[in-house]
Amino acid sequence: MFDQVGYFILQALLILTILVVTVGIALGETLIRKK
Repeated sequence: MFDQVGYFILQALLILTILVVTVGIALGETLIRKK
């Protein structure tokens, strides 16, 4: 039970990290293009 919860949290953190990086790169490119 604990292993499943830990794996779920790890997977959620991984997805969140990927989303943050993707959004950050997109925003960075947008700001660079505006300049």
